Amino acid sequence: MNTTEIQAFVRAILDDPDDDLVRLVFADWLQERGQEARAAWIRSSLELAKLPRNHSDRPAMVKSVDQQFRRCRPKWWRPIAGVEIVNDRGLIRLAVKSTGIVRLGQTDWLDLALKQGWLRGIEVKWAKSPLAELFAGLDSPAKNVPIYVELAPYEPSPRLDLWLSLPQLCSLDIPTSEAMSFAAEKSDPLLLLGEHPGLRELRVVLPFYRDRVILLISQLARCTTIHRLTLVGDRQGLCDADFMPLVEMANLLQLTYDAWGSITDEGLEEIQKLRPSLIIKRVCP
Repeated sequence: MNTTEIQAFVRAILDDPDDDLVRLVFADWLQERGQEARAAWIRSSLELAKLPRNHSDRPAMVKSVDQQFRRCRPKWWRPIAGVEIVNDRGLIRLAVKSTGIVRLGQTDWLDLALKQGWLRGIEVKWAKSPLAELFAGLDSPAKNVPIYVELAPYEPSPRLDLWLSLPQLCSLDIPTSEAMSFAAEKSDPLLLLGEHPGLRELRVVLPFYRDRVILLISQLARCTTIHRLTLVGDRQGLCDADFMPLVEMANLLQLTYDAWGSITDEGLEEIQKLRPSLIIKRVCP
């Protein structure tokens, strides 16, 4: 199969991960080239993702999708100790903890998994700064896999700069304590976000105080690489004008507000008028 075309499909999926259509087109493309089993696994994975977790059919469907993966996975595929294989709607995420990071660097089939379009990326939750140093020490091909990082809350001395030094960083989730710390320091560590060539997704829990939120928003407004931004938190005392600088994020494609007490519907409508092509989603409890 043409790896250039495969990589084009994967890039399109990463650019709009919520769009099932691109994944379905990829499945059709694979089927046309004799990869019927893999195409069926992708389609079934998408159907499974739509099924509510408490649905009575879900356990049987999970088992069926797992069996499909075992039938279509390449012969070179091997489990990695300390790494969980997660089905991400027809692509694979490698969920790792500290012990698994080193083993990723010793995995010889990652390059094939990348070239053949199996991997969405590596996922790290509750990540502390020393883990960034472990990633920095990895050799290729692990160094080429996109990383999705959820920072650990309440880390005594968070080092955002360490994570942003990783060129493969694709997504970053910043909890409240870290966002407040970065804003309070006024050392503009978040400005490094705008200089990162590969970062596409950012999720930030808003600080508790209005002056910190305003400073944080002003920093985010200077970011030029972010495609999808999610703001989280019910913060009182804010006004719509506090969020208007976000329209200056030049390459922002999707803005999600899981911050229902912080901005009014009128404020979102004003942002929409200023950026008509921007996809705006509001998550309400």
